[in-house]
Amino acid sequence: MKTGGHNILEPAAHGKPILVGPHMFNFKEIFALLNSRGACEQVKNGKALTTMVLRLCKDKALAEEMGRHCLEIIQENRGATRRNTQELRLLFEKTSNYSVRLYNSFHYSIILHNRRRSPMSGEALFKSIVSGEDQSVLGDIARSSLGLLSKGYEKAVSIRNARFDEGKGVTKVTVPVISVGNITAGGTGKTPMVRFICDVLTQKGPSSYGA
Repeated sequence: MKTGGHNILEPAAHGKPILVGPHMFNFKEIFALLNSRGACEQVKNGKALTTMVLRLCKDKALAEEMGRHCLEIIQENRGATRRNTQELRLLFEKTSNYSVRLYNSFHYSIILHNRRRSPMSGEALFKSIVSGEDQSVLGDIARSSLGLLSKGYEKAVSIRNARFDEGKGVTKVTVPVISVGNITAGGTGKTPMVRFICDVLTQKGPSSYGA
């Protein structure tokens, strides 16, 4: 199925040999890294998958080698969050300082008072615009722009919800469904929660969930 694959960092972090299908376009960089180091193998079809699974079951040395490569890559790339945060902070400081200087310069030129305004920090500037405290022309423009963007987003969500309510693009199943989600895409504990739910339902037996 051309769904783009799944995040393969989780099995890599556990040092497991990884097998993926032919469609990994949602995780091209991660797949390319693991595949280039021999930690991940790509199979083209079901027959190739069966062959590779049997090979790994028989060849323990190969399975351990792939798992070791996984752990090596994970170890080498630890600290990515810290590095990204540092880079984002530097970028924010640069752009924020420029935006604040531009805003203060423009704001100063249009105020009617004959007193000097103190410069605003980026955070204070954002809060003053969003809260409506800033009644300047630039503040009005910023709020209007955000309002227009929110209307477009609201419309798109309403269309999606209406299609869902009408059953369009929805696959209905004959058993109860438990949906596990969060407001962010990764690292929020969804996978452990799914495993926990599966363990509980397995212990209770099929009658507990109507399957």
